Amino acid sequence: ELIAIVKANPILWDKRQKGYKNVHNKECAWASVNAMLKNIADLDAEKEFYKIRQRYGKERRKVIMSLKGKSGQGAQLIYVPGWELYESCDSFLRDII
Repeated sequence: ELIAIVKANPILWDKRQKGYKNVHNKECAWASVNAMLKNIADLDAEKEFYKIRQRYGKERRKVIMSLKGKSGQGAQLIYVPGWELYESCDSFLRDII
């Protein structure tokens, strides 16, 4: 659910957004996300999303590296992420990271 809520607020993750660098706007948006998630778990949404974003970046790099220059008999298999949140993150972070 955290990913869906953050995805709906591009100011939190899309550097191309006009208000991305506005600290006040981002603080308000994160406070809103925390309020929405308070019923589910007592967590800091910003820190949790940071961890998810970092993990997505690592998994994405593995996919990219497995695709580079691999052809012929000596080619290794293309890396397929087994992380359950990869597809959810890939749907909106692919062009950002």
